[in-house]
Amino acid sequence: MTLRIDISGLPSERVRFAASPLAELTAMLHVLAGPGHHPQLAGWAADVWAGLRPELAERLREAEFLWRSSQADFLIPARPRPTLAEELDDVDRIGDETYVTAALVATCGGGRAHSAAPSPLTDTAARERALDLAQARGARQEAFAERLLAD
Repeated sequence: MTLRIDISGLPSERVRFAASPLAELTAMLHVLAGPGHHPQLAGWAADVWAGLRPELAERLREAEFLWRSSQADFLIPARPRPTLAEELDDVDRIGDETYVTAALVATCGGGRAHSAAPSPLTDTAARERALDLAQARGARQEAFAERLLAD
């Protein structure tokens, strides 16, 4: 799919563009999750899967909903950095509430959570609702949500 954004007429100081190593990694994880949608990269995806350690392959499959059809917000940096390590460090600095909320939106589906909503990290009813929503999406989403909330 090609996305075109018309920025003609915008002053150049209002336009900022930068490549993001984390966004690129997420795009490649997207291809690995659904190589059938990217036939030109199917050979690459098959080679990568064949070379992965089994435990890493299982973890990638377990979390593939984070990048299969959409991307979790925390995997697309607002301010790209020069290296993947720097961007991953930025992800590490995201507060627990923000990280969990973003991960649960990707895991459970639905729209963006409201900041006034109770936190599933501290509110039992919100936690149960998040787990119910994840369970309704599938066993992998449920397992991921359980581990996310436990961690």
